[in-house]
Amino acid sequence: MKIQSSLKELRQKKPSKPLAGSRWDDPTNRPPDMLKHLRETRLLTPDLVRGWKLTDDEIHQILVVNQRPLVDAVGVEEGEFAYARTALYLGGPTTDRGWSVVPQQRTGDRKPSPIPYSLTDKKTGRTKNYFEPFLPSKWREQRVPLREFVHWHTLWNANLAIQCCAASGHARAIDIDCRTEEVAEHVMQLAFEHLGTTPFVRVGMAPKLLLLYRVEGEDIDIGSFSVTLGNPDGTVDIGDDGQPLNAIEFLGNGKIVTCYGLHHKTGKPFDWTRGTLHPAAAGPENAPVITKDSLAAFFNAVHSYRPFLSRGSSSNPYGGKASFEAFEARDISGERMWMFPVSAHGTDSGLSFKECFGLVV
Repeated sequence: MKIQSSLKELRQKKPSKPLAGSRWDDPTNRPPDMLKHLRETRLLTPDLVRGWKLTDDEIHQILVVNQRPLVDAVGVEEGEFAYARTALYLGGPTTDRGWSVVPQQRTGDRKPSPIPYSLTDKKTGRTKNYFEPFLPSKWREQRVPLREFVHWHTLWNANLAIQCCAASGHARAIDIDCRTEEVAEHVMQLAFEHLGTTPFVRVGMAPKLLLLYRVEGEDIDIGSFSVTLGNPDGTVDIGDDGQPLNAIEFLGNGKIVTCYGLHHKTGKPFDWTRGTLHPAAAGPENAPVITKDSLAAFFNAVHSYRPFLSRGSSSNPYGGKASFEAFEARDISGERMWMFPVSAHGTDSGLSFKECFGLVV
């Protein structure tokens, strides 16, 4: 797909003379060739917005409607969206579907990408360029307005992530951080059995998997936690790098999930083909609702398959302050199988896991 990306090409679209009284910078009376360009271009720039005085509907046309061929190509081919301007091209459709998006660096830290801005002094004509940090916490109750994406046009190498929060329909994620393929697949099947089969299945570095769900009501307060899995006999399962081979993390409020772009370790595009939907194509309402009871059933089932050995570490420390408490698992007779210490500091939402699950320690 050809991208009309240069300002020169955009300006060349302006007719030399008004057509039948129309003006290229008049939203109510644009020439036909201008309207055609707005129906085709996929690049939103500050010059285009200011010079053409784009309306909100026209911005929606560029950022959402014109990106549909890219959205349809996700999972079908390794399109250009994975390598350049990922956040700009897929940020609009993902936001429009009901997710709170975050532009994300592709480095190991995967911090939110700073947003470039520019100010021009009307008297001197000098332009000052600067960057402002993107604060995910600002966009937990509301989504980024489409007009704000005009500042993302120079984010060439930024990935696109979504945030687990109210603005994303209270989306949550089960991060199956398992490097043993058999274990990863079995844990996914246990999740489908106890939490429901989600259409949102992402692969970053296979065989690891991530599943998107959502919560409602008082279950919104369930905080983030993670566990490390051992061998079936309870022994430590360590890889050649000295790190645990298999772990699971529940990503609660404020956590960030990378959706599009290139994986920071493999350098390959994220893959959503293990499921049937992805965030730019469908909203969080399509994810199954999970509860503390279904989570308890899921983690108890995983513990029966692979005993938990210890608390794990957060896969992305920049999505919010992680707290790693877990609820106690019980066997069929109701006897305790294991129990982790419960932090007195609680979770991001203010509730400890003991409080969330009504446990008596």
